[in-house]
Amino acid sequence: MPKTISLEALKNQLIKRKKEGETWAGMAREYGVNPAVLWRIGHEDYNPKRADTRQKLNLPEIIEMEIRRDESGRFTKGE
Repeated sequence: MPKTISLEALKNQLIKRKKEGETWAGMAREYGVNPAVLWRIGHEDYNPKRADTRQKLNLPEIIEMEIRRDESGRFTKGE
């Protein structure tokens, strides 16, 4: 399993490569994603949500959790 990278580290790598003359399309081919995804990461602080895209970019998984509290603010098991 490849090592994951932070979104900020990926953004910095992409911007550096772009400044060195690489194209968004060329980088996107390497990752197997749409060039617009890389452009948005580099310019708009976009954080991809799709698991397949995150895996291709070596970004960590996003895990959603629902936390319930009762009226007094204590955690509950929920139902």
